Amino acid sequence: MLIAVLLAIQPVEILAKLEAKYSRIGSLSMTVTHTIEKPVERSERWRYIFRSPDKFRIEMSRPEKRILVSNGTRLWEYLPAGNAAMLTDLGKLDAAERTRTLNATLGRVSVKGLSLPHGTLQAPRLLAEKDGTVEVEATVREKKQTLRATIDAARLLLLKTELMDQGGNVLTTTEAFDPEEVSRDFWIVRRIRVRTMLAPVVEERYILADVEVNQDVEAEKFEFTPPESARVERR
Repeated sequence: MLIAVLLAIQPVEILAKLEAKYSRIGSLSMTVTHTIEKPVERSERWRYIFRSPDKFRIEMSRPEKRILVSNGTRLWEYLPAGNAAMLTDLGKLDAAERTRTLNATLGRVSVKGLSLPHGTLQAPRLLAEKDGTVEVEATVREKKQTLRATIDAARLLLLKTELMDQGGNVLTTTEAFDPEEVSRDFWIVRRIRVRTMLAPVVEERYILADVEVNQDVEAEKFEFTPPESARVERR
């Protein structure tokens, strides 16, 4: 009876801890190189600096230079090539629209396979456990899809995922490599490979470098003033 109870609780606890991992840190900085290898090769590169709960600076250097900055009340997007900027006054948005705007901006530089997919995970169950690594399966309620995840429970690292449709067909897989402890008891992976079963199949890889967690970040990083000559659109 006790074993059955532990097995029922364990995947819930592991998934909850994994979901909360990044929301509990004060700041996160990293340089990301994202390469789509198939069907057509192209790459992106950006430097990401985040301070909880809503301040960030994203400097994209590839394929074109672009700067996105939020100080929590204003969101700037600037394209040096066209000397054009867009300013969103976050204070004028209602709570739901503000959240959507910030999530959409951060979603443009999200790293697939670094954290659990968005959505409410239901009915998690433990499939296997060996040497501190657990395999868990759960339903993503909003998408009616099944997530199968392999997790390093001690380091709270997502090692592999499979996302399947209702028919059991695999839609997306991720696999992570090169774990590193970047701060005390905070581990992160350095490389992630992603495969999406479209027609044609899409294969991607992410490389993370210069990762820093809970470091002091100057407030000036989250402020932006466009050049006087820039064309500014206000939202």
